[in-house]
Amino acid sequence: MIELKVERNDVNVELLDAQLRAIGGDAFYGLSVQRGGITLCVSETASDTVQKQLMQAARQHDAAQVTDQQKAETERADILLERRKEPLLNPEEYVTSDALLRALADKVAWLEQEVRDLRGL
Repeated sequence: MIELKVERNDVNVELLDAQLRAIGGDAFYGLSVQRGGITLCVSETASDTVQKQLMQAARQHDAAQVTDQQKAETERADILLERRKEPLLNPEEYVTSDALLRALADKVAWLEQEVRDLRGL
């Protein structure tokens, strides 16, 4: 195995790994991140051209870009934050409902408050 070192401070590991795998295929084993740099682990059978392409891609990597999965995770987190701002269920709205529905509304309101308390909201 060959280790190629690249000096970098900022890395989006998930994105860079995907980019390097697209370039190196089976010859690219993975990467590790240390303070001030990254190490690319490459097969000994990787050509010089592939090694140079991997090094160039690692140097030119834009850590501000995100993968589709990271975008989706951010969107889900944003939706959760917005939903947490919605008002709690108000059991008083169900005063005229039958006893079972009233009890259910009380339990849901209690659970909502418990979840908010656990999350520190």
